[in-house]
Amino acid sequence: MDDLRAFLRAVGAAPNPGATAAELDAFETRTGLSLPPQLRAFYGSTNGLTIDGNGSRFVSNMRPAPWMKILPLAEVMPYVEGMRQFGIPQVWGYFPFTDCNDSNPYCVCCNEPLRNRVVHVFHDDVVRLKFRDLGRFLDAVAAAVVSRGEDHPELDMLPGEYTSDREDRTEDEVRTGLELLRVTDGLTDVELHDALRFAIDLLSEGEVDEVVRLLETGDEYTAEEAAARLRAMKSPRAADALRQYRLETARFVADCVAALRAAGLDVTDVHGNAARLKAGPIWLNLPVWFHRRREPGICDAVVRRAKELLAVKQLGSQN
Repeated sequence: MDDLRAFLRAVGAAPNPGATAAELDAFETRTGLSLPPQLRAFYGSTNGLTIDGNGSRFVSNMRPAPWMKILPLAEVMPYVEGMRQFGIPQVWGYFPFTDCNDSNPYCVCCNEPLRNRVVHVFHDDVVRLKFRDLGRFLDAVAAAVVSRGEDHPELDMLPGEYTSDREDRTEDEVRTGLELLRVTDGLTDVELHDALRFAIDLLSEGEVDEVVRLLETGDEYTAEEAAARLRAMKSPRAADALRQYRLETARFVADCVAALRAAGLDVTDVHGNAARLKAGPIWLNLPVWFHRRREPGICDAVVRRAKELLAVKQLGSQN
């Protein structure tokens, strides 16, 4: 949303005095973040604001007003420091700028190749790519407030632009997705899988083979998102890849279950590709080994891990 005044009218909010250039520069110096121009312009116009919906003529009296605080710089600072303290990856340069009283801020990315894009960082789940830039985020917030009383998203759970069933992708999105795949070397485990999931969201049907490859990263979240993206594609290549993936997964799970039983372990149930072991009970999530299925002795490795888990469980019950 390029017109801040129109946004403020839509959400029924009053602006704060804007941050000065000196304040923005000091923030960048202290945090090491280089704020994208759009973000700097927004904070230069209003240094945070509160969206409670009460001032909007669109809010229904039948529903509670939406609530979101766009944080002033003074409150963004401890959020940045806290995220670093608790190990939330900063490779993308997260600028956490919202509070919905849930410790799950929306963040503008300050570093390439995701610079300008908005992600949703959860304290108990993986990060989700949401919007192309701050303007699109503000558009979504305004739309959610305006549609209050009808079918509408909550401000703390906006669906975003990168849903798996959205068919089109822009050249810029594809370029960013491919760049994410190129910069994976040197990333930590969490950063790596975040980058892969972001790439899946950004790639088009023209990159179907790249998405297929991401079914086998060893990370269940990445595999789930790759499968969902492939299901939304119309190409025969995507359908064939999914069919092959399901067949090979089922075959691998069956081989692992047979190896567990041959080793004398009691597999009492197999559900959702997870095996339930007695006495535990312990559920083994077998697809986490799927990407290693061609390694000699991989089923033996699964058996060893199962025995380790059962031993730990038994030791814990004795104590």
